[in-house]
Amino acid sequence: MKTVLIIVVTLIVITVFSLALFIFVRHWKIQNSDLQRAFLVAVVPSVPPDGFYRGSVEGFAVATWKGKGFSSATQTGINEFSEGTASIQKYAFKTYVTKSVVDPTKEVLRIDYSSSDNPWWVRAVVDEIVEVKPGEYLGKVCLRPFPQVSVALAFFRLSK
Repeated sequence: MKTVLIIVVTLIVITVFSLALFIFVRHWKIQNSDLQRAFLVAVVPSVPPDGFYRGSVEGFAVATWKGKGFSSATQTGINEFSEGTASIQKYAFKTYVTKSVVDPTKEVLRIDYSSSDNPWWVRAVVDEIVEVKPGEYLGKVCLRPFPQVSVALAFFRLSK
């Protein structure tokens, strides 16, 4: 029994370490990429996004995510996904201008999923967008696994 416990604990430690290493390496790659340089020179949207924007994730094929819908009047929005032939909306968010969670000198439009209506794992996600040209945004997906700890995981684009 003691041997089984040691094996289980060892496997858990290896899994947690591997995940932490993956996240660290991913964050380092994102923060040292050409898209990061583009993100840092882009600006907070001069006019808040309003309506639906098609989305794509850089370097990943995300077949079900279609984009984000924004309401500039209420500073809220929601993600849109395809489910078979239907479109569904889930993971509501609020938006506001603030400093980036991973680039503290950069001002961004934050997409905040912290509402209790979202699943717990979505609430740990923080998206940030900057405007690269009118109607086109470069976004960064960040994860806040713990308070005061944020890592960048991917870039995405939004366009009208």
